[in-house]
Amino acid sequence: MYYPVIVNRGAGSKFHAPSANCTHAGCVVERYVSSSKGMECPCHGSRFAIDGSVMTGPANDALLSYEVQFDGQDSLA
Repeated sequence: MYYPVIVNRGAGSKFHAPSANCTHAGCVVERYVSSSKGMECPCHGSRFAIDGSVMTGPANDALLSYEVQFDGQDSLA
């Protein structure tokens, strides 16, 4: 199965790119919601921080995260 990557913009020019593959049961994690400060897995309720770290389980492991670089203008690499 193909899992998308979620690209989140943190403070300033800091970007995070975690996989949407929940580490608990393989469901697709939903996008980051700034008002709740997290991303939620709709299957069992695991919540992940903007960088993919676990906030609440049942997931025990962080989302796989990819390093991204921002060029300061309009591109991520």
